[in-house]
Amino acid sequence: MIGSLIKGILLFGLSGLVAYGLVQISNASGHIKINIDNNEISISLLTGILAVTGCFLGITVLIYIIGFGLAFLKFVSGDETAITRYFDRSRKVKGYDELSNALVSLYEGNKRGALYHSNRAKKLLDSNKLSILINTQIAHQTGEKKLALANYKKLLLEKDTKLVALSGIVSEKIKSGDISQALKLAKKSFELNSKNLNVLTTLFNLQIQENDWSGAQNTFQVKRKLQKIPREVFLRQEAILIFAEAREKRSLGHIKEALSRTLIAVRQYPDFIAALTFLAELEVLSGNKKRIEKFLKKAWALFPHPEIAKAFASLNPDENPIERLKRFESFIKINSKHVQTAILSAELYMAADDFTSAKKAIGMISLDDPDNRVLTLMALVERGCGAKDEVVRGWLTKAVYAPKAPDWICDECGAQTQWNPVCSSCDGFDTIRWKRPPVYRETVDRKKLLPLVSESGANIEPKNQAEKIDLEYKESETNNLEEGAKKNIDNELVKKAREVK
Repeated sequence: MIGSLIKGILLFGLSGLVAYGLVQISNASGHIKINIDNNEISISLLTGILAVTGCFLGITVLIYIIGFGLAFLKFVSGDETAITRYFDRSRKVKGYDELSNALVSLYEGNKRGALYHSNRAKKLLDSNKLSILINTQIAHQTGEKKLALANYKKLLLEKDTKLVALSGIVSEKIKSGDISQALKLAKKSFELNSKNLNVLTTLFNLQIQENDWSGAQNTFQVKRKLQKIPREVFLRQEAILIFAEAREKRSLGHIKEALSRTLIAVRQYPDFIAALTFLAELEVLSGNKKRIEKFLKKAWALFPHPEIAKAFASLNPDENPIERLKRFESFIKINSKHVQTAILSAELYMAADDFTSAKKAIGMISLDDPDNRVLTLMALVERGCGAKDEVVRGWLTKAVYAPKAPDWICDECGAQTQWNPVCSSCDGFDTIRWKRPPVYRETVDRKKLLPLVSESGANIEPKNQAEKIDLEYKESETNNLEEGAKKNIDNELVKKAREVK
């Protein structure tokens, strides 16, 4: 109220001043003379002031009329005006409503409805970035690959969405199986943003699939700077990449380069089983056996594994069982208390026809959480020692229910396979581990039961000996069982007892 009073007083005072000024001007003496073409016009001072004011107002009105005319012409020609801005605002409101409906439909599981609303939103919003991104995600979930690719191509034109578009196109190329093109686009994404961990991971996986081991090593180095990778894991995975490159060199006939890369991998990862066996093969070709013996002994101390023993045996393939047993004496002493050492000792003694020593070597581990491979081996030892059939059958029966012998198994998908840098079933990198499988395998490689015996040319053939045990076991058991179904059960029992994987 006080403000209104002050405004009223000020307005009244200003009006008074104007009136006072006009009175003073009207009472002032003098005239204004205007000479036009020798014609003199004389007007009073007040009239002159009013004439000037009228001209000013006329010019102002004329400017507004011209502006209105220009605005009308712009409206006719389609240029932005207040009217068009009104309709634009209306379209945006409808567009964002459609986006909301699309997200609600997607949440409710109505993917087709979500796609319909997102398409309308994209049209109403003139394909702005938000509408395209939402439409693309919904297109992915509804299987509209062409629509998703078309959206990504639009996003490529924008600087701030170019990386997102490239990543999306790479994903689509991978799904369609075009790995080489996906790899090219992934490298482009890496050039745009070399510090994006998702981009690095995608590039690394594609390089592995394309066997670009050298490129994968470079990417892995960059990845380590962005991601906290434990030192042990980093050294192992880098060694795997180096070894994979070495195997590729070997396949191309570059023995020296393969040997050099494998040595690097083994020195970096001493208990790298696959690299050690591969190195043994290369060292035999190059004639340098002493160096690989040191590596194999060091690896046996860290991780006793049958493939290491097999590689050590392959260094002198022509030796007889007695010579091999003598050469392995220093090897066995390295890790004498390990289960695998006991198995190795038993195999060596059996190859030399010393079944008593073999039984002594494997006897303790056959009582302490043995696997089916150990128990089957114990049955063979007992047979070699001349034990009764009941004793041999007892070991075989135990083997049926015993834990399975270790094998290479993928941690991700559980597939039992040969070791490789990448799992053949799930494409996982560095996921294959040596551990006990949960189930029996359908096929059995008999050489894995007694690899040293099979290679040394011993008098006992494991396969034939196992078949003999099975035959005797079946004959004795089927005497007390009915024909037909009971016989099939017994055959299956013996088959499982002979399996070692």
